[in-house]
Amino acid sequence: MFKDKGILKACWVGMYILCCVLGFLQPQQGGAKILLQILALLFFLPPAADLYFSCKRKDRAELRLLRNLSLVSLGGTTALLVLNVLSAMTSNTLVGDILHYALVVVSVPFVCGQYSVYSLLLWAILLWSCLSALRKK
Repeated sequence: MFKDKGILKACWVGMYILCCVLGFLQPQQGGAKILLQILALLFFLPPAADLYFSCKRKDRAELRLLRNLSLVSLGGTTALLVLNVLSAMTSNTLVGDILHYALVVVSVPFVCGQYSVYSLLLWAILLWSCLSALRKK
């Protein structure tokens, strides 16, 4: 059932929407914080399964798609973080708010999980795994 690319992509889109919406919440404490961290980790389950089944099927197009999505997320997160820090030097808070909202949307689940390093690490692992799989094929 979960070997189908369409189902895995639908699950990933659903997790993206959920984590994106939850990323706009204020930082949580206690059980809610743990739940957000679990959801942020579960965000990477559909792409990991898709990567696994794409390797088994030798589906280079799917591996390239996962690689490109990882690159866009990591590159966009880096650029938006730098711009967000630079916007702190200005007196205009609107620019900082817009950049923060863009960061929430581009780098899901970076903000949702409240521990950014896990999100960046898992995106990098997904990217590295795709690159490794593409090299082997």
